[in-house]
Amino acid sequence: ALHCLLYLKNRGTMGLKYYKNNGDSPIIGLFRQGEGMVRGMVDASWDVVRSTSGWLIFINGSLVDWGSKRQNSISLSANEAETMAASLASQRIENFRNTLADLGWKQAEPSPLLSDSKGAKALADNPIMKGLARHIHRRELYVRELTQKNVLRVYHVQTELNVADMMTK
Repeated sequence: ALHCLLYLKNRGTMGLKYYKNNGDSPIIGLFRQGEGMVRGMVDASWDVVRSTSGWLIFINGSLVDWGSKRQNSISLSANEAETMAASLASQRIENFRNTLADLGWKQAEPSPLLSDSKGAKALADNPIMKGLARHIHRRELYVRELTQKNVLRVYHVQTELNVADMMTK
């Protein structure tokens, strides 16, 4: 506990900044124009024992949720680790969208989810790829279902631009 207090004391000038308007945030440049209030970034680090998922969720360009979690099962490939991470982030995005809708801020357009995995994006968009990834079928179906319901859209982002990468270290 003392270590945490010293850390916070020495970083008194740092903090999260929240923006009134969606276009004021510097993170907005990574997303396409006209996309929704709720946005996400996701990454995974594939490991021999347990992979790590990391995510960032933004509302109007302001960071509202972030996290890092060891995956419950062993991933057989980097694509599987990335798909599991995308599934976790998708659940969080859907929860934020539902909460905002309950408060009267319904988002008509799909929420963008940026991932540096072309394979995870392909699995979300293309039902023909399912035969190549039977071992991750449930997670793949969840992300694809949200994509088909127009709740989510997965985009590829270059690894060096993926801010969620820091959550997997």
